[in-house]
Amino acid sequence: ICPMRPGRVPASATYVLRRPSRCVSLRFLSQAGSALHFRLDAHHARHQALQRHAQGRATVAAMSGPAVRLASYEDLLALPEGVHAEVLNGSVITGPAPLPKHSNAQRALGRFIGGPFHDDHDRGGPGGWWILPEVDVQLGPHDIVRPDLSGWLRERLPAPWDMRPISIVPDWICEIISPSNAAHDRVFKAQLYAAQHVSNLWLVDPAERILESFKRVDQNWLLIGSYHAKSVARIAPFEEVELEVGLLFPPTD
Repeated sequence: ICPMRPGRVPASATYVLRRPSRCVSLRFLSQAGSALHFRLDAHHARHQALQRHAQGRATVAAMSGPAVRLASYEDLLALPEGVHAEVLNGSVITGPAPLPKHSNAQRALGRFIGGPFHDDHDRGGPGGWWILPEVDVQLGPHDIVRPDLSGWLRERLPAPWDMRPISIVPDWICEIISPSNAAHDRVFKAQLYAAQHVSNLWLVDPAERILESFKRVDQNWLLIGSYHAKSVARIAPFEEVELEVGLLFPPTD
């Protein structure tokens, strides 16, 4: 330690401590009978700042952790037979078996929409579609869904019979809403379908006994019709037949 001004030591003087790695200002206090006291304010502050910086870097490293592997179709194949599961945004999502009123709506749509447009192709019906229940549809490497009903114009998907998953985006999807999956279908999957250019979406709610029909405009859904159990309507994209909406739901008597 060397005083900045040589000679006698005043009551208060400033000194400089020089070391190979740093230079820190010190305050030297001298009074009769007193000890020497050093204030290492700058050194202490710098030391604390370095500690905070190191702790921050450690926290960020701990939070980032190892890279998360995104799920794909191979993860669905590894599940036990009969498990209803999908992959959304790289996560495997499982759900319970549907209630009977859910299955009733699915069966009725297969008859009243699938009948004329799928079964009656070249048999007097409008035809022109493949309408399939609960098939795996791959909308991206980490987005594989299993809608309640999916429909394709045959000109876009001539022969889907040996495809699993089907990688052609459906022209129409119908989801039957259950109390346990309402947000899943109405928000997350609906947004995915719009982003992947599904043209038409139906949402059927057996609890409320309504059907909602949407048409995609850009990447948003436009509600084109809401129908209650007493409605008889021609609903896009199947306007060629009238649908008695009440036939989708269990009788109320």
